[in-house]
Amino acid sequence: MRKARSFKGYLYGLGGGIAAGASMMYLLDPTGGRRRRHRAEEKAYHALKATDQAAVMGVRDFSQRSRGLFSELASAWKKEGASDPVLYERVRAKLGRLSTHPRAIEVSIKEGRVELRGPILKREVDRLLVGLSGVRGVKGIDNHLEVHESAGGIPSLQGTGHVPKSRFWAPSTRLATTTAGAGLALLGLRQRGPVGWGLAGTGALLALRGATNLDLKRLFGFRAGRRAIDLTKTININAPLEEVFSYFQGFENFPRFMSHIKSVQR
Repeated sequence: MRKARSFKGYLYGLGGGIAAGASMMYLLDPTGGRRRRHRAEEKAYHALKATDQAAVMGVRDFSQRSRGLFSELASAWKKEGASDPVLYERVRAKLGRLSTHPRAIEVSIKEGRVELRGPILKREVDRLLVGLSGVRGVKGIDNHLEVHESAGGIPSLQGTGHVPKSRFWAPSTRLATTTAGAGLALLGLRQRGPVGWGLAGTGALLALRGATNLDLKRLFGFRAGRRAIDLTKTININAPLEEVFSYFQGFENFPRFMSHIKSVQR
């Protein structure tokens, strides 16, 4: 056991030494080390500033959502009814999240009862009625909708309408997920073993999801459509700014750095 542990420690030490040596060579290189250190400082400062802003936004968002939830609970407890104009605006706002063609639906309010008229696709009816019944202040729904199997021949149902689905998380959700994921990852690393590695991997995914605010498909490029992965490239030009600007102003220089342009003539 002692030999096995010492050999494992030797491997860890060797790997750490190689990584430290490679980092020193990369940052202290006489040719590009100064530029690399400067870029590393800029990136570290940007990451620190972004983290600070994300934390402030997360706390502020959590505070605002808490006050909003408290107001909702207080209103529900008091059972205060809303006026018909206010209720109309609430219903119209909710329609945009439940129907692909909300403008095709006519809404009228009378003493808290909602009357719906107009064409709608059959697959959206149940979702629409359930969603509107949950709007605060709605006492009942009179359904007079014209249900259609498809949008064919219905002008108001034409077009590629869609129900908006935000893939981005609120700042408070990001903050909570990132913090919980980091804590879970540290806990998993301390436990070790298969269970520990599983916890660490899960925590790392949660922290990465919260920190980047991108879904896992975008993060790993798995069935995420055309924007699966965004690639960026930076070119450092070792020349004064005035010379570079003057060079790019000369259109005849474009073929020198643009492969798809053969020649430019004035």
